[in-house]
Amino acid sequence: MIKYRSLLFLTLLTSLFLLPAQPQGTMSLPFRAPVYCMGKVGAGVVNACSYPFVLPNTTGILICRQCQASPPVDNHGDVWHQDQCSPFDNGDCAYSTHFNVSYETGGPTVTFPAGEGFEVFLLMYSGNWTFDQGQIGTYDQQNSAFSDCTNGGDCPYHWTLPVEVDPGELLITWDNANTYNSGIAVPGFGWNIEGNGGNFAIEDMIAPVRSSYIGSMQWNDLTGYNGGGSHWLMGIAAYVKQ
Repeated sequence: MIKYRSLLFLTLLTSLFLLPAQPQGTMSLPFRAPVYCMGKVGAGVVNACSYPFVLPNTTGILICRQCQASPPVDNHGDVWHQDQCSPFDNGDCAYSTHFNVSYETGGPTVTFPAGEGFEVFLLMYSGNWTFDQGQIGTYDQQNSAFSDCTNGGDCPYHWTLPVEVDPGELLITWDNANTYNSGIAVPGFGWNIEGNGGNFAIEDMIAPVRSSYIGSMQWNDLTGYNGGGSHWLMGIAAYVKQ
């Protein structure tokens, strides 16, 4: 049943947007496994997340849940730019900065305004990447693509509207599944899961050809059943290497 659902998901979305075959495992490979931090959201609560190190001529990309109000800051003075946010839930966003010097120990500690940054992933990619474009996806308008889901209801199949990019662009997708219990994020075709906090996950790829791409994930519960994801929200950001 799981294989059948996955095949249905792939077939429907590729037919909608006429995507070319994307090789499974098209890797972008950040320098290391992302740093994951989880805090409490509430008045007066300040959440912080730290890189253990950073290397020069790299790009830091930060994906955070509930962090749309203002950019985070770090203790080394790096400027973080808000690139793309998904709607609702106080905004789930991608931020980026360029690291031009090496912090071999005691890398930047990124701090969020009080009450923001509920879940955070810190990534680092080789080279200078600049935000190009982004898109979103929501349960409220896109569930009806599947016969067993209705707009505004629960659905385990999550996807963004497409972005059209050139080969070599870095694509990053984040998915706020809004599940009641921790779940398993199954990546869409050609994507690589880089991190999963149980309700909030990220995936990435390097675009192999010029085409339109959608971020997509299927959320399962811990038994492997298609049960994850209620009022899901997704975002996708595309980056060009300078």
